Amino acid sequence: MNYLFEVRDKKPERKAVEPEKPIAPRDEAAGQAPAVLGKADDLFDCWWCQARCHDVIDEYKGRWKVECCFCGSIQAVDRVEGVLPELFTFPSGRFAGQSIESVAATDRGLKFVVWAAEKHDNKEVQDACKFFLDSHKPTV
Repeated sequence: MNYLFEVRDKKPERKAVEPEKPIAPRDEAAGQAPAVLGKADDLFDCWWCQARCHDVIDEYKGRWKVECCFCGSIQAVDRVEGVLPELFTFPSGRFAGQSIESVAATDRGLKFVVWAAEKHDNKEVQDACKFFLDSHKPTV
C-alpha cells in the first residue's frame, strides 16, 4: 500500500519543558532617585509641561542634566554660573580629582585631610581642608 504521507507507529517524544527561570532580584539602586546637586528654579522651561521648577541632578562638561519637579522629565541644558556651590577637588597627588567629602569618608582619607589642613604645600588645599574640618566637626 502506498501512502501519501509517511505513517509512523510511534509518536515522537517531546522534549521536557524546562521550568521557568526565577526572576533576578531587583537592583534597589536602579529605583532610587538621583542625588540633587541644586535647584534651578525660574531658569528653564520644561519641554513637556512648561513648568519652571527644576532640580540639577548631574553636571558634565559645562552642561547640566535637569529634572522637572512636576512631571519628572529630564533634559540637558547649558550650565548657569552661580547657581550650584563650587566643590573643591584635590588638584594632584593620591586623591587627585576627588572631593574632600569623598576622601574624608574613609579612615585613611580623614587622616590625610587633617594632615593637609596643617602641612600641605598648596595654600588653597590647606584652606579648603581647614574649612571642611571646621564645618564638619564630629558630634560625640
